[in-house]
Amino acid sequence: MLDLSALVQFVFIFIDSITMVSSCLHCIIESVDFYVNCSQQFEISQ
Repeated sequence: MLDLSALVQFVFIFIDSITMVSSCLHCIIESVDFYVNCSQQFEISQ
């Protein structure tokens, strides 16, 4: 028999790590976006 509380705890940790990873990805995507925009602005201004 599987321990239910341990399973619930594992699921919560799993969901927590998924949200953390997705927010990290979001940050990375935003910073790449920012970098691309900046380099485009720089090329235009030259």
